[in-house]
Amino acid sequence: MSDLGNLLRITAVVGAFHLLVFGLLWKNIQVATLRYEISELKSQKKEKHLELERLKSSVARYYNAENLERLYKQKYGYVPMEVSQKIITVRLGATRKNK
Repeated sequence: MSDLGNLLRITAVVGAFHLLVFGLLWKNIQVATLRYEISELKSQKKEKHLELERLKSSVARYYNAENLERLYKQKYGYVPMEVSQKIITVRLGATRKNK
């Protein structure tokens, strides 16, 4: 009976050791996977930031009316309107309430 007890103890110790090793390996694999994902996301973030900066510079370049009109002519074959047909926007100052 004592041989069976010793065999069970050894099996339990070996099993616990294997579980510990497996747990450590699993943890290290998970950490490595997460680090890889983090580096990929940082790379994507950098690419998106560069794309955003390019878009901002494009908006700034095309923001004035002459450039917008030139772009519209190039893309859609726009024919300029006569002065009498143009629509203008007038901004009025804030109105004050009479007291």
